[in-house]
Amino acid sequence: MSENSNFNITSVLNDVRRKFDQIDFEQGSIVSVLGSADMDLRTAKMKGAEAVLSLTNILGSTYIFPAPDWNVTLDMTEIAGTVKDKREEKPVKSKKTLKVTGITVLGDVFIR
Repeated sequence: MSENSNFNITSVLNDVRRKFDQIDFEQGSIVSVLGSADMDLRTAKMKGAEAVLSLTNILGSTYIFPAPDWNVTLDMTEIAGTVKDKREEKPVKSKKTLKVTGITVLGDVFIR
């Protein structure tokens, strides 16, 4: 990825896998239509206390891999879809929060 603190991914009838390992991460967006998108943020560094990830998922699947020390809040609209935080261990008292917003229609969003 570039030296930018933001990213935008679009996946239409395709599978996209990206790793974002930049510092100063603030926001990103993922659009997945009839495809899948995997975003690996495990080595990313958040600029402030909160970063926002905006998702639009239609008839597809999106997998988000946040840094292990980040909290994740989900503010998603689900229409015949699923949004789940499937991490085994969640951070306790983390000062960093990834806010996931958006919509999924007949699709799945998983935090791993």
